[in-house]
Amino acid sequence: MSCWLAPGSEFDWRHLAAFAEVKNRGGKANEKSSYIETAGKASCLLYAQDGRHVALCFRILGSSIHLTIFDRGGSLSTCGYDINSEPRDFVRILIGVTSAPHEILGFDMSIAWEQQQRNGKTVGVKALNVRADDTELSIELDRVLFISDNLFGRGTTVWGGMIRGMQTKTREPVVVKDSWIDPLRKYTEGRILSILNAHRIEGVPTLVHEQQVKAPCLSAVANPPANHSTHFLRAGLSQFKTSPYYLRVLSRIITQPVGDLITDFSCLGELLVAFLDYVVAHKNAVEVAHILHRDISLFNLFLADVTRRNDHKESMEMAGLPEEAWVELCERIAKLRRRGVLGDWGYAVPMAEHTATRSDAAQFSDATDPPTSPIEVPSQTTDEPVNCVYVVPVSSESAEPRLISVADLTGDHNIVLSMGPQSETKGDSRETIDMSPLHCTGTWSWMSAELVMAGPGQSVVHDPLHDLESLFYVLVGIYVLLDGPSKPKCDKELAQCFDKYFNTFEPSMLKTITIQSDITWRPFILHHISEYFQPAVDLLTRLRDALIVPLFFDDHGNIRRRQPFTHDMFIANIIDTLSHLGPDAWVPVGQENNDNSDYSSSGVKVEDEPTQSGVAKEVIIPPLVSTDESGFSPPSLMPLPPMLRRPTPHQLAAGPGFYSLDSGLALRDTAAEDLDRTLPQKRRRSSSRGEFSTHPVPSSSSRGTQSNPVLRGRRGHSTGSILQRGVHNMGRK
Repeated sequence: MSCWLAPGSEFDWRHLAAFAEVKNRGGKANEKSSYIETAGKASCLLYAQDGRHVALCFRILGSSIHLTIFDRGGSLSTCGYDINSEPRDFVRILIGVTSAPHEILGFDMSIAWEQQQRNGKTVGVKALNVRADDTELSIELDRVLFISDNLFGRGTTVWGGMIRGMQTKTREPVVVKDSWIDPLRKYTEGRILSILNAHRIEGVPTLVHEQQVKAPCLSAVANPPANHSTHFLRAGLSQFKTSPYYLRVLSRIITQPVGDLITDFSCLGELLVAFLDYVVAHKNAVEVAHILHRDISLFNLFLADVTRRNDHKESMEMAGLPEEAWVELCERIAKLRRRGVLGDWGYAVPMAEHTATRSDAAQFSDATDPPTSPIEVPSQTTDEPVNCVYVVPVSSESAEPRLISVADLTGDHNIVLSMGPQSETKGDSRETIDMSPLHCTGTWSWMSAELVMAGPGQSVVHDPLHDLESLFYVLVGIYVLLDGPSKPKCDKELAQCFDKYFNTFEPSMLKTITIQSDITWRPFILHHISEYFQPAVDLLTRLRDALIVPLFFDDHGNIRRRQPFTHDMFIANIIDTLSHLGPDAWVPVGQENNDNSDYSSSGVKVEDEPTQSGVAKEVIIPPLVSTDESGFSPPSLMPLPPMLRRPTPHQLAAGPGFYSLDSGLALRDTAAEDLDRTLPQKRRRSSSRGEFSTHPVPSSSSRGTQSNPVLRGRRGHSTGSILQRGVHNMGRK
């Protein structure tokens, strides 16, 4: 193993540069099992080191050595080199891995880090400089709010930090989010937020800046900086055109405000007002900005200290609330410290851009292998280019972007995304892959019934009603997850309700069936709701009756609805419940005696510093390696960049696997043949892939818990396409 340790320091994944897996014999069985084990450890490594995108390792199997590289595009492995007959290659691999510079190790060199003296110690500080609207901004990153713990997917990392203008010197808290996104998606999150902000939609993040992250282009001469993409690592290989990989490009957005997860609510009134904020923000996004969110989940709903927010007076009047009642309710809302912010618009799309409808997809009704991405919808319906990305030459970023096929990508192509309000690819003529009945998004735990059941012959167009159904599921989930603010239920209670219906990692109709049936609604859901939420239980019942009970299967096995449901119906029910809450429901738990010691002057809750081992608040820089008495000077090793303090680990896994230390989950069956079934076969054929991967990375995609200790690793899978699953729905094969 290669690592940097300060004298007397403890060893953990934060200090690891590369690692090895050693087995006493070779063979196909050991080669496969060693790959599975290194994939799990690579997941742990990338989780522990924020700002790192590639994990290098080597596997020694008997007398042979294999070099393996994991990134967000999949993995690359060399053939085996015999240590005895090819010792030079063996030594070159060891030296190359252990003494590689930071950019080769996969660290993001756009994030600068420096040494500073604090309390008599030399510590590492991370910072980045951006240029937004001709203004130079400097951001000091001080903590990790969320970091993805899986190899497959977007590999999202979210930091909290302070932004400072070079001229004004003012400091404001911001969120910095890095994600590996599919360049075939026409709308980035920053571009969506710029549309929402232009329409002055309240209750959504404010975009400060969006950009593509650059890295040295190792496949080009002189390694010029280029937009970070997974195709560069594979461009020089002879198999580049024949083997699949996941084409991803690194995107960075900077937003405000910084918030807490909705599960950090302080009182029942704050919780319900936050949900009112979410529904109103969603409604305005749909009706005013014509943007659909499409990824409502427990981990995308936030509470933030925001000033000058709407008190929902107009909604109260529309709901028929008497003047005396709405005046009192507005006063209570105005006194709340935080309000709801609907975040994570990474899968959102403009509603006007449908590439296909339910009737367009009917031609695939009898297909056994329907398209898994809208880009694969037959192009005879349009003359516009498909399966293409905009590129400029690596050597000339000022060139005009042009469209080329993904299959024609080379190491000389720099992929350009349409980002923010000022897009470099105006007049984008591509078909959007973002909206189609064949491509549904969301998180399994909270996904609407119709989306869960989507499949061959059951195509679905994602619409606003699906998001409202997801919001209802999240509200039910909070009621059965907690006994009150910051009071999680015990494991035994959670296993009986929350884990069974909302901690799912595959498509499941169980939550919908249980909620809809009168036989199961009371004993399996209402029975598990604590006394604290009883004043608002009637809200769940009324929403259930209007939203879930009317669902039914038609003669073709498609889910239909007997009566419509709208945003206004959701809003009216929340307002009615809020108007009947007693004074105690508006008092933050723990502050009944006006004890505000846990809150800052801005109203943001001050969290205790993590004390668990392995959670870094700051990284002490080890001394440089010096020449020993014999005169031998080892290879020059630069210390690793500092790893910022991150969310407290909720529960350690049984051992390295596809879930990291933070997930609290372990695979039930680690047999190689069972692990093969975790690879979604149809996902490998996604049109947004490129053309190389020695080993597709096993899928363990999940949404994280950020820093909230209540969730304790309970999370569901996120998916890009319902059609890509390899499991059976409940009651349907």
